[in-house]
Amino acid sequence: MLKKNISLMLALVLTLSIFTMVPVQMTANASTGGHSQADAVAWANAQIGKSLDYDGEWGAQCVDLIYFYYQYLGVSPMGGNACDYTWNSLPSGWQRINYYSGLSPNPGDICVWGGYQGPAISEFGHIGIVTSGNANTFSTVEQNVGGQYVQTVSSRQTNSVACFIRPDFITDTTAPTISNARAENISSSSFDIKCDLNDDVGVTRVWLNIFGPSGSNGYAVSASNGSFSHTIRTSDYGGSGLYTVHIYAFDAAGNETPFAVNNINTKSPALSESETESTDSDTNQKDTDKSHSDNDKPTDSDTRQSDNDKPTDSETIIIIDNSDSNSIISIRHGDVDDDKLITMTDVVYLQRYIAKLIRFDDKQQKCADVNHDGEITMLDVTTMQKFIAKLIDKF
Repeated sequence: MLKKNISLMLALVLTLSIFTMVPVQMTANASTGGHSQADAVAWANAQIGKSLDYDGEWGAQCVDLIYFYYQYLGVSPMGGNACDYTWNSLPSGWQRINYYSGLSPNPGDICVWGGYQGPAISEFGHIGIVTSGNANTFSTVEQNVGGQYVQTVSSRQTNSVACFIRPDFITDTTAPTISNARAENISSSSFDIKCDLNDDVGVTRVWLNIFGPSGSNGYAVSASNGSFSHTIRTSDYGGSGLYTVHIYAFDAAGNETPFAVNNINTKSPALSESETESTDSDTNQKDTDKSHSDNDKPTDSDTRQSDNDKPTDSETIIIIDNSDSNSIISIRHGDVDDDKLITMTDVVYLQRYIAKLIRFDDKQQKCADVNHDGEITMLDVTTMQKFIAKLIDKF
């Protein structure tokens, strides 16, 4: 924690006795050497077990790790003690984010504690590198914690820090992966949703949408790379019956991957895990913008309407006002992707629309309002789920 250069301090004392000091803004080149968050975390983990002493003063202190980290990212170390990183100059493009409630650190961030704050045992503060975390806790690589060497710390309290320093890493565009998604320990009262999560930087959270016999809900769960497990109580969703769970994995950059676990039947406690159907919604989701070849175009026989083509209970002839002219079109309630079927793909589209991840045109909005209340909400999702599960036979 303490890094003092005796000659520098003497010179500073002499200067203060003669001059009134004027603050000078120091800058550094904007760069992280082309490194990503994944690169930074890998570098930090590679230092574990080493004893790093950048300047040969006072042994391997916590701030020495940060000196080497700056150097790895292609910028000049700023010097000073750990507490000085609450205010010292930053390389161009980097950010200092003072703690606020709800702040979630990113992998590769530098975590800074002031004097006697958090794990700091002196006025010189403490400092480390974030490897993963959320708004409650985070994991780090730090030096001089119970010994002058680099080690990992698995659970720091996010609200204990003074600030985080965020380098301007290259943009992460790779979404997490979800594999081996399944329901286990199924009973009439509960079941566990499990899967394996992976991301080049690290999964930060999972969003779950649960659809039960007479209720639904969505909420966030803390997560990281590796095995994920979460218990769902059926009493919150109408008791035993047929369930579907949508899993959305997010990384620090906001990249997202959806997955669905369908047909979880809690009415049959002896149901084998292999009977629960896992569907990669991202893979099965149709690209509505893709172009159609000539073979995809409807023929005369396709467009000729017979008695069997007349609207059903879920199909309606409506007039959509497009401001310039009125268009008479046929819609099938629930068929959001317009493939003439009502499937989990439509549910995924609807859920993404409610989460404001995609937009619907006028026709899709009409299709999505399956309970005919003039709004598109989770009630429509639940109604569509019941229809797919054959709990109801019309909208």
